[in-house]
Formats: sequence, C-alpha cells, structure tokens
Amino acid sequence: MNVLLRAVSSEMLKMKRTLALWMVFIAPMVVVVLSFLQIYMQGAPNKPPASADEAWLRLATGITTLWAFLMLPLYITLETALLGGLEHVEKQWKQLFALPLPRWTIYTAKLLICTALIAASTIVLWAGTVAAGLVLQHLVPGWGNSGIPPWWAMLQMALLTWLASWLIIALQTWISLRWRSFALAVGVGMSGTVVGFIVMQSEQWGKFYPWALPMTTMAGEGKNMSFAVSYGIIGGIVGIIGCWEMTRRDVL
Repeated sequence: MNVLLRAVSSEMLKMKRTLALWMVFIAPMVVVVLSFLQIYMQGAPNKPPASADEAWLRLATGITTLWAFLMLPLYITLETALLGGLEHVEKQWKQLFALPLPRWTIYTAKLLICTALIAASTIVLWAGTVAAGLVLQHLVPGWGNSGIPPWWAMLQMALLTWLASWLIIALQTWISLRWRSFALAVGVGMSGTVVGFIVMQSEQWGKFYPWALPMTTMAGEGKNMSFAVSYGIIGGIVGIIGCWEMTRRDVL
C-alpha cells in the first residue's frame, strides 16, 4: 500500500500546472454557465414549478443531463489522454518501468488519479449548480426556486453519473496508456460519444454501451438506473485487465 501511495503522490506532482488539473474546474463550469444563460434568457417559465424543491431539481436535472450526455464522456477522453501524454511525449515508460516499483502501481496510480479527477469535477458541477440556482433566485424571481436547495438529492444525481462512468474511465485509461497516439485516444472517445447518441435510444443495447451509461442514470428509473451504476462500477474489472496487459508488455 505504501508503494501505491508513493506512485499516486508522484502522479499528483506531475499534474501541477497542467491542463488536466485545470479541466477539473473548466469542464463542469462550462456546462453550468451554458445552462444558466439559457434559463436567464428564457426568463420565468410559463408553467411555474409546484414547489421550490421541484424548481431546484429541474435545474439540477437539466445541468446534469447535459453533463452526462455530452461533456462527461468527452471530458474523460481528454483527461485520460492528457495523463497518458505526460509519459508518451517524453518517452518515459521505459524509465518508469525500470524504477524499483511494481509496474502495476504505476498503472493503478494513473487510473486512481483519473477517477479522482472526475469525482472532483462532479463536486464542482454540484457546487456550480447550487451557485447558479442562488443567482437565479435574484435575477429570475418567477423561476420558483426560492428557499434552501435539496442538497443531497442534487449531489446524489451527479454522483450517480460518476459511478456509471467508471467503465469509460477504465477503457479510456487503458487506450491512452497502451498507445502513444493522442489522436487515437481522443478519436476513440469522440467516436464512442457520438455513437452513444444513437445506441442509447435502443432499449435492448443502450444499457450495455459504456459511453451511454452516465446518461442512462438520468433517463432511466429503477432497474435501469441501478443496472447502469452497477455495470459502470464493474468497469474496475476492466481496469485490472488493462493493468495486467499493460504491465506485461515490453517497452521499447
């Protein structure tokens, strides 16, 4: 465990002043700002919410849906590609694997760091949603979200998309670390996201498609939501397979 902690600490030092770290704030806030501007320009709805909680949850649902549907898969793609690029650009893999550390700790550290970055951005999304709602209380009084926001319900909504994204994180981490091409990693992620727009409309196959799982937590209810979250968490197994494959290969 101490060896893994050292590897994680090393990865954190590498990330200082990098785009990967800044994207933790930029990606979710872009979604929040776009949703805020849309509501602000539309003004008070023709059919006001029945309660303040309903207005808050309507805001959270809109922001989180946009996040899960479009930004989250692309954001994971970028973060994993940037983390892999830290080693590929300077051809550091051979040097890393020559260190007196188990190879699996290096791969696992990157996987954990990426998962933690997505979790941090999820918290930023939730905090940004609350801040946007508080500002809307004053700018659009007729919008109906007066009162204390339902903190836990809004946070839970965002966290479910994060749990469902673990399979995407595992797949994209393996692709980004396994191949040197930045374009390949980004291309796979973008293609997976675009195809997800179509596949998720299928009741039969949509729930199995990795890049559609976060959105399924928003569109689905009951069993569909539970399945998406459970299937996403199982992505950790894919992470283990990717780690095994990566650490066995010869690095030239």
